[in-house]
Amino acid sequence: MDRLIGVESAHNFGDCCFNIPLIKALSEHYNSKVGVAVRQHCADAFNHVPWIKEIVIIPNLWDGMTKLKSMGYENVHQITQNIKFSECVERDPSHSLIDTPLCVGKQLGLKEFDQKPGLYFSESELKTSAEYGARLNGRKTIAVERVFTSGQSWMDDIATNMILEKYSSSYQILWVSNVAGPNHRNVDNLSKYTRREIILMLQYCESFYTTGSGFFCASLGLPENKQPKRIVCLWKDEYYRYQSRLAQLKLHNHIDWAHNHEELQQSLNSGIN
Repeated sequence: MDRLIGVESAHNFGDCCFNIPLIKALSEHYNSKVGVAVRQHCADAFNHVPWIKEIVIIPNLWDGMTKLKSMGYENVHQITQNIKFSECVERDPSHSLIDTPLCVGKQLGLKEFDQKPGLYFSESELKTSAEYGARLNGRKTIAVERVFTSGQSWMDDIATNMILEKYSSSYQILWVSNVAGPNHRNVDNLSKYTRREIILMLQYCESFYTTGSGFFCASLGLPENKQPKRIVCLWKDEYYRYQSRLAQLKLHNHIDWAHNHEELQQSLNSGIN
């Protein structure tokens, strides 16, 4: 009989994607599938993961610890990144959020593991993405994320218009947002698709302009030949320190960082190398 091993990973979608390798290492260590407690808004990150026993929905941070124990889980661990990040920074002030799962793994006595974030898709999701790709019929495509409530992003209407001016006449633009996109024949609002389906559609894009860590982290979990050719990050990185660590790990071949309008313009001028 499998031992009941549980974790709480309950902050946001991108963090959950980066925790999937940690959960795999935990599963291998205990030779048991793992129960995961997570808040509803990011639970889909754990769909179809083969080493997850069950997904337990909780309303608040820390509720998962109590919930899993009440369900009979013998070993329960808090691995939520925004909680564990501060602990890791106390030990190493230069710590990057990218390395938080590895830091937690060391605390739990696990061997080092591949840090590439993970996502596992259903046949239905793969089919939906393939059908969308067929409709594009090889047309040049970019994706623009515009999440209105993102606390990390500096992106504004000026930045959006700069991107549209560059691409709208000759590219199909996939609009990835929780706010309505511009009314333009070459802009396709993807709100009718699920988040996971949209992530798969990023494979058709030459560039992906991202405003936060969710879709960005998930895109790093795609196979290399299905990642957008270039990712342009329009968000702040002073606190979590993604930029330099990602360059070391080489989870993607071409990531640009634009910290202001001038740098965005430079990135737009450079195109795909």
